[in-house]
Amino acid sequence: MDPTHRVGNYPLGPNWCSVHINIPVIWEEHLIRPYSTLTTIGQAIGTYVAWPQALVSIFLILKF
Repeated sequence: MDPTHRVGNYPLGPNWCSVHINIPVIWEEHLIRPYSTLTTIGQAIGTYVAWPQALVSIFLILKF
């Protein structure tokens, strides 16, 4: 991932990636980083949010 890529008007930085929220597993889970006026994953459906790379593989395992 490009650490200079911006998500929610903030650069990703090292060890972060941009993920697209399609189907939330836990709707009320708070976003780790701010994104406009959105505060939960359920509110972020259809958008890209910043997420730590270390948690992406865990999320995919839990999804399936």
